[in-house]
Amino acid sequence: ADAKILVAGEVVHDYAYYSSSDLGTALKECVYAFRSGPMIVDAAKLGKLDFTEAKDRARQQTDAYILWISFVTTQDDRGNMRVAYADYAMLMPKTGDRLTFGRLKPNARTVVGTGGILGLPTPSRPRNSPVQARLEMKDIARQIPAILGRGGWLGR
Repeated sequence: ADAKILVAGEVVHDYAYYSSSDLGTALKECVYAFRSGPMIVDAAKLGKLDFTEAKDRARQQTDAYILWISFVTTQDDRGNMRVAYADYAMLMPKTGDRLTFGRLKPNARTVVGTGGILGLPTPSRPRNSPVQARLEMKDIARQIPAILGRGGWLGR
């Protein structure tokens, strides 16, 4: 069966070093969350698309929705890459219209996922920035399917 939701996205950044595998990792995390969540949805990773490309791709679909996620990154005061926020939009097949959309900011909690503790960076040993940004992207990507499920968008 064809996937019901295709996950795509991009990273908007002004940072010299950026590992493009971070986007792929985050999109895979989102697909996994759809497939293993309380409301199991067949999802597949589409890859890197900007919003215009995602809308065009949605118009070509007959029944698959496109979830587009834009991770906007910034540098903290130590020059580390961080996720400032992420915008997402669920695009309808055939029309490419936005069914729903929203914005998420990485939360400052120290417990991530299933009990793993994420230590806060200390000035003496700054956390490796690509790792920190990847964790924030994965955390946001994991939350979106839950938000869509709670909002009733997945049951339609």
